[in-house]
Amino acid sequence: MFKNYIKIAWRTLIKNRVYFTINTIGLSIAIAVSSLMLLWVFDEYGTDKFHEKDDQLFLVKRTIPLEKGVFDVYEGISYPLLKTAKEQFPEVEEFITLGRTFEDNLRVGNTDLRAEGTFANAAFFKSFSFPVLVGNIDDLDEKPEALAISESFAKRLYGEAWPEKAIGSPVHIYDNGDYAIAAVYEDFPSQSSIQNDFYYGFEQHLSKNDWMQEWENNGMQGALLVKKGVDATLVAQKVHALHQDNIEGEFKEGVILQKFSDNYLYNQFNEKAEVSGGRIEYVRIFTIAAILLLIISCINFINLSTAYATNRSGEIGVRKVVGAKKKMLIGQFFTETAIVTSLSFLIGLAIAFLLLPYVNTLTGKVLEIDFTQPYLLFTIVGVFLFTTILSGAYPSLVVSSFRPISALKGASKPFH
Repeated sequence: MFKNYIKIAWRTLIKNRVYFTINTIGLSIAIAVSSLMLLWVFDEYGTDKFHEKDDQLFLVKRTIPLEKGVFDVYEGISYPLLKTAKEQFPEVEEFITLGRTFEDNLRVGNTDLRAEGTFANAAFFKSFSFPVLVGNIDDLDEKPEALAISESFAKRLYGEAWPEKAIGSPVHIYDNGDYAIAAVYEDFPSQSSIQNDFYYGFEQHLSKNDWMQEWENNGMQGALLVKKGVDATLVAQKVHALHQDNIEGEFKEGVILQKFSDNYLYNQFNEKAEVSGGRIEYVRIFTIAAILLLIISCINFINLSTAYATNRSGEIGVRKVVGAKKKMLIGQFFTETAIVTSLSFLIGLAIAFLLLPYVNTLTGKVLEIDFTQPYLLFTIVGVFLFTTILSGAYPSLVVSSFRPISALKGASKPFH
């Protein structure tokens, strides 16, 4: 039966090439554009969520009181707060220093290279899922001249022989000093909001910036790694009290903790220092736009299919007269719809593959269509079923409800 459905459906579609082509092209373009939009959405949702200790990593932020009970939220935090929180609170496993990325010239031998980097402590690599390939990352805390560089930057400097040549090599950072490579770390994933070519030790940075020892400075960012199973709300209350006990002024600043992986999408706060939005708003807009685009293309498909079905009233009338049941006609029309949507999906995904490099250039991301990813596979299957059912349901009911006598007379009057 099903084989017969496919054979008849294919012959019918080939016979009506104009209808077939218009529907296929329309759906293909919608599927290609929607697929690219959803790829971007999935990538945004996945940013910073790959860390093994994701549930334990919290960014420390300051709340600054303004007039009439209004608060402003900043990411700048003081080093003494981070250090003391680690020393005093058993719930805190590590404190992590996060410097602001800067671009500088680095000299290796007679070669000058432009690269981006900042300072960090060893806990940065131990807390986040940023594997160290060679060397000892603890040198960042123990040796003032220690420098950690990325794998790709090491290849730029030493080619494929970097595992043997990199460690111990001298590097001069202009306006910063002389260093020696102590470790090479794996390139950060594309879904990391942090991307740097090099890191030098925070202790080295601190020795040149005594003002960072003050409680009221905000010259760096920081995070805390809390112990597994600890209530982050209680830790936030303790850190807030610790901060207020060590600063002066009538209107004292406060402290809040935000899950590190939430910061990328939810980095805007209202006047009560509560999360109110951020990049998530763009993600929602793109999600809704992708769904609406699919729905509009399906409505267009329905309109064309319904109009096309009225031209087949004679065929439908003959089938009903010779004994075709309603469910058989519905199955036949759904088969035709499934063929169109299947071809549209194949063409749409092919278009998406071709456009992907340009989309990556435009967005600055590394998007890819990887069918081994369950979420992508389920999404494609879900969208296919959604498109097929939505596009085929109404036209199938219209076709199957034609009255045989009226259909044979050329007057297609369904639902009577």
